Amino acid sequence: ANDKFCQISQYTREELLGQNHRIVNSRLHSQDFFADMWQTISQGKVWHGDIRNRAKDGSMYWTNASIVPFLDLEKKPYQYISIRTDITQERALTDEINTSKQLLQNVMNTLGEGVYTLDAAGNCNFINLEAEKILGWSLTELRGKSLHNLIHAQNHNGDLVAQADCPINLAVTQGQVYRSDQEYFQHRSGRLFPISIVASPIIENDEIVGSVAAFQDITARLAAQFALRESENKQRMILDYAADAVFVADKDERWIYVNDLAINMLNFSREELLGTRIYSLLPEQYRASAQHHFTSRLKTEKLIRQEIQLLKKNGGSVPVEMNAALLPDGSIYGSCRDITSRKEVEAALIKAKVGAEDASKAKSEFLATMSHEIRTPMNGIIGMTELALDTHLNSQQREYLELVKVSSHSLLEIINDILDFSKIESGKIVLEKIEFPIRELIATMLKASALRAD
Repeated sequence: ANDKFCQISQYTREELLGQNHRIVNSRLHSQDFFADMWQTISQGKVWHGDIRNRAKDGSMYWTNASIVPFLDLEKKPYQYISIRTDITQERALTDEINTSKQLLQNVMNTLGEGVYTLDAAGNCNFINLEAEKILGWSLTELRGKSLHNLIHAQNHNGDLVAQADCPINLAVTQGQVYRSDQEYFQHRSGRLFPISIVASPIIENDEIVGSVAAFQDITARLAAQFALRESENKQRMILDYAADAVFVADKDERWIYVNDLAINMLNFSREELLGTRIYSLLPEQYRASAQHHFTSRLKTEKLIRQEIQLLKKNGGSVPVEMNAALLPDGSIYGSCRDITSRKEVEAALIKAKVGAEDASKAKSEFLATMSHEIRTPMNGIIGMTELALDTHLNSQQREYLELVKVSSHSLLEIINDILDFSKIESGKIVLEKIEFPIRELIATMLKASALRAD
């Protein structure tokens, strides 16, 4: 053992001589590793390889070893010389590089985006797992091949695009970063799909040696955007053709949308309304109160229904029935219905009601007056009948006068009942609970009806 071996192993020559090689065994290498080594040198062949050994203090070091067998006349090994170079630092650097490479590989594979790298000629030298999944190609199949010819030779119309004319290649060859949501890649199956891509040149010593790109399949995103636009268009059409005037204000209480009916109702143009405060459409005397209470009411009540006046461009106003609600994002939705016709109908109904009440009052007064007027001659008839009954009469005359008297009293009760109706309408009716002779009532009724029945 020479001095250098003693130095790196930390053993003295006396400690090494006579010992088995296991004294420096690090226990890293497998039995197969050493079996292969001994099989090689036992056959008289030179063995080369890297070995990790353990120093006396327990630390590990790496050497690059060449073991040369010395052969006797029968060409059988009788001695071995091992020449070793300390490569601990180089091995540490290699391990660090491999660790960094593995870390980078893991990061690339866990990204939600496809990543590929190209050399200066545009040939692929790396793609991550996500790129394999998106493209349908493996790294083994793409390595060393022109990526453009395989996945980017067609645009969305299916037209061929030369590599020199490819906007991604043009940008990176000029040292520029390329960003786009308008490119299309081709899947291994032949299907074209839209992508979002960012490609950057790889520069070493002021020379472009390749490029790296990250991309995503945005088919689902574009479909979602299209569906959202369709939904927004539908909602806008629904609002535009709604039966009510529709207003939408942002968090700052400024109009951001008004439908055609609102414009026609107020005679403003859309440009004149958008961006203005919502309170500018209220009459001046109501604005201060509305600014103070409206938003707080919406937060508390969620929905406000109220009849208000809105100003028109010509200075007039229109009565509307307003429904206002606070949306989850803080914006305000409002719908208004012109109730001018309804107000006119209500006014006409009120006028008709007053007229009907006046007519009813006149009728009641007429009935009361007529009842009083009829009672005067009726009292005269009853009085004269009673006087006539006090004279000498034969039985038939007395019966007739008794009948006149009963009928007169019945007519007087009817007149009193008519007066009771007048009292009911004036709210002055008083109910009485009194006894009465039912036999006499029935006999009187029969007597009054007997002549007609006969």
